[in-house]
Amino acid sequence: FRRAHARVKCDRPVGVLSGAASGRRIAEARLLNISLTGAYLVIGRELQRGTPYRLVLETPDGPLEIACRVARTGPAGPRGRHYGVVFNMTADPERRLRAVLDFLARHAPTAKEERLDRTLRDYWSS
Repeated sequence: FRRAHARVKCDRPVGVLSGAASGRRIAEARLLNISLTGAYLVIGRELQRGTPYRLVLETPDGPLEIACRVARTGPAGPRGRHYGVVFNMTADPERRLRAVLDFLARHAPTAKEERLDRTLRDYWSS
């Protein structure tokens, strides 16, 4: 199966809020990759599949809130459980997200940096 939008690898903090419109911050997560239609993240608490949440990503223009829902539950690891989320995007957040994706793509880590980061994470988590 082919994705409609390319994913950009990253390792950035992201806030997770409960509910689609209003709600409280329930956790901090790490954003592992992101596209225009969704993201893959790791979080230290359980999220419910199909439940609406909002991600808060810090950007140079201020916080970007994106409505989403959990589409896939992945494996649990030392940093928490992995989740695939699908965005419910409106025009303004989409425009801002495009700018964030462009920035992340230009500043993506090299393969050598990724290997070093993975090695350091493995070392410190053992």
